[in-house]
Amino acid sequence: MGGHSTEKPQRQGGVPILAAPPVRVAGITLSFESPTRRESSLAIDKPVILYYVSGHGFGHSTRAIEVGRHLAPFARTIFCTSAPQWLYDCYYGPGLEFRPVELDCGVIQHDSLLLDEKKTLETYTALLSRASETIQAEVDFSWGATEVKPPYLADAIVELTETGSSLKANNLRIIETILVSSTRFIANKKAWKDKWKRQKMENIVLLLKGALAAEEKVGLKMNVPDKSMKRVMTLLSAMHSPTISQLSDKGWYALEVVIDERIVRDIIPRLKSVGASGIIEYPLNKVIP
Repeated sequence: MGGHSTEKPQRQGGVPILAAPPVRVAGITLSFESPTRRESSLAIDKPVILYYVSGHGFGHSTRAIEVGRHLAPFARTIFCTSAPQWLYDCYYGPGLEFRPVELDCGVIQHDSLLLDEKKTLETYTALLSRASETIQAEVDFSWGATEVKPPYLADAIVELTETGSSLKANNLRIIETILVSSTRFIANKKAWKDKWKRQKMENIVLLLKGALAAEEKVGLKMNVPDKSMKRVMTLLSAMHSPTISQLSDKGWYALEVVIDERIVRDIIPRLKSVGASGIIEYPLNKVIP
């Protein structure tokens, strides 16, 4: 934010990027810079203001709310305070963004007239001991597309990842692993004792295992002449016996088998070289042993 700007709108790639017009609030003129190319690509059409407000008394909050309401058409305002959220809900209305943060302890009193110096000092000392944590990091929930937010909307992110390819695509690297997770099927003990419910659970587990097994498998179909059958079967000897059906053309057979996906690119050329033809590879949804 700064003083009033009279510069012309910037153009990026032939498209004008317009800044929000200046706003006058409480005798102060506020203006906002145009978003960068990166911010424009993220559809950020408003600047973000973190408005830190003292939680000591309600006067600070009511004044801050009034400023935020005037800024609402031009900026996204996030109120950070230890004041109660209901106060902001009542006075700000729809669109409120609220973040509870302890910023100060104010003055603690015995009653409306007498100051409790000892308690105020104790509370202030405790607040100072947590100051580094409060200042160093603020954590906010991300509603998706988390990996595109650094460095403009966040300094660092916590993200669930399997391969890390999306992180690498956004020039990010993993600096620490917080938790390694795996799939679990959890059942209520009481429900497990119910025969009907238990059968339903076992069916679900069966289908889930079948889906997981299918991730690493593919199906192969092919036509094989009688003269090549022995050599084709030799290539497939390490697997379960394939399904073989006789075709209408004499001396030809249709063969179908499920194999590991990791070897399919090597075995298809070999099958072709020993006489198989019409080879079809297809994905599997479930493999039930």
